[in-house]
Amino acid sequence: MDRDEAYYEAHAQEVDLNTITSSNDNRELLHMLRCNYSSQDINVTNVYDPETMDFVVREGDDFGWLGYFIGASPCLKSFTLAHLPEERDRTNALFEGISRNRSIYALSITTNLEDDNFDDLGIFLRNSKRLNDLHLQDVSIGVERARNLTLGSSSISSLHLDGCNLDDDGFAIFATSLSKQTLLRRLSLSSNSIGAPSCKTLGAMTRLFSYLDVLGLSNNNIDDAGLEALVGGLANNQSLVEFNLSGNRSITAEGLRSLSALFSSKSCKLKNLNLNAMNIGDDGAVALADALVGNKSLKSLCFNNNTITSVGWSAFSKLLGDPSSINNTYLSHHTLRIIGDDSFDQSRPGIDQYLKWNRGELRRPDPPVVPRPQISKIWYSHRDLDMEPFFQYRLKFLPVVVGWLQSSATYLDDGENPNIECRQLAAIFKFIRSKPQLVFDGYWAHALKETREKKRKLLLELDTLNVAEKNAMKRVRH
Repeated sequence: MDRDEAYYEAHAQEVDLNTITSSNDNRELLHMLRCNYSSQDINVTNVYDPETMDFVVREGDDFGWLGYFIGASPCLKSFTLAHLPEERDRTNALFEGISRNRSIYALSITTNLEDDNFDDLGIFLRNSKRLNDLHLQDVSIGVERARNLTLGSSSISSLHLDGCNLDDDGFAIFATSLSKQTLLRRLSLSSNSIGAPSCKTLGAMTRLFSYLDVLGLSNNNIDDAGLEALVGGLANNQSLVEFNLSGNRSITAEGLRSLSALFSSKSCKLKNLNLNAMNIGDDGAVALADALVGNKSLKSLCFNNNTITSVGWSAFSKLLGDPSSINNTYLSHHTLRIIGDDSFDQSRPGIDQYLKWNRGELRRPDPPVVPRPQISKIWYSHRDLDMEPFFQYRLKFLPVVVGWLQSSATYLDDGENPNIECRQLAAIFKFIRSKPQLVFDGYWAHALKETREKKRKLLLELDTLNVAEKNAMKRVRH
């Protein structure tokens, strides 16, 4: 029997829920929808989980009534669709109801849709003003369906279009709607077919996304030109924290080198970069290490399936602790905590120790002038501390040097640099030995200063005695 919206409205309060559902849980969910219980969440699946109250699809479930109650509900906040029955009349009835809903805040669909269903989804997206979180996975979009992907809400903060067969032509159509999402915080376009043209468009668009902190572009067709175009826009972004490029195998060392514009930007806040499944070799490692020089934000650089040898690891080692001078060690990268992953069999000289220091915590609550990683790396890389750069400050700088040497030892782990006291004395000795005359002059200058101070005090005392003597003589005369 054909049933329209008027039929459902006329019978909504009297229909027996037991006759249109296959289980008690499904009946209870429809009851909550009918009664407009607040803060409702519905998850439609074909997998029963006793720990959750899902709408598990079975024979006997009337999707027309499910769709109606979803469409009429003013309280439904979150709707997840992980499974659809094979009968098209059942799915069509469900999506006709979804298209009328205006309350859904978060929508997740992880199963492919027929054209009629996608058309109804397009109606919902165009008319929904409250939608904040949209997640489509394995829902084929393509060029034609992209025209239906018009977002009526301008307050979406999380948008996932993963595995949706979205290519450059489709993205070009969708870009107009995407550009209006100025409150976007999370954007994932993973496992699609977007390339350089889409990256150029997206790169120019990122200036509109002032709050974007997560960008996922894994498993696409991005190459060096695409990455360079994308980074050109991201370099001005002040909020991006996580960036996923894994699986884009067309990116080479040349493309990775373009990341320097992002890493060196004063506004860079990026903490996590995922480059898994990209076959990063020595050239890629060197490019990444060079690009990260001067960066102070990145904490995690993930990659696997690589062919890095000692050449590439040496570049990362220098990035973490440049031993060429104390100053260069101090200016090395001290925020990185992860490089690669834990599956490497190759020797990584110095790197694991450097990362350990970067992940460490200070022993005392009050940090020293130099943060702890720098202290450990300086003592580790410079067994014989070079004092010559400080000679220009003459003996005025010696108390500073002595103070740093004494305080820095308290921030070393047990077992680090066991000859610390000898090395401290050696550094002080070199400092003093470079200026023997200054030391000699300094001793007698100090002695002269003390003598003059004593003389000054004696003269003051003599003046006091002279005044007392004059007062006494006056009294004697009278």
